[in-house]
Amino acid sequence: MYNYWLQYPRIREQEIVLELQKRYQIQKSAAYEDIRIIKYLLGDLNKATKDYHRYRFIQRNEESYEMAKRIKDAGDRPPVTTTTPSTCSSARRMPRT
Repeated sequence: MYNYWLQYPRIREQEIVLELQKRYQIQKSAAYEDIRIIKYLLGDLNKATKDYHRYRFIQRNEESYEMAKRIKDAGDRPPVTTTTPSTCSSARRMPRT
């Protein structure tokens, strides 16, 4: 069952319970107990996935911050997010008062 879980890491616990019941003809309570044992012995796969995504998010933010610092140090380039009324599409649609 662990291999099945590795194959489909985003699968919900309830779906694992249904798969255990289907494969081994066991009660729902026994399936949940098996999952508890798997998590105890091998770790919670969803927690590892969340931790990994959190790590990647932080890493990418740090890379973006360093890139922004380099661009700012590179000279007097205008910021990417700057818009002027002549280039802003919403300014052309609004009537002038």
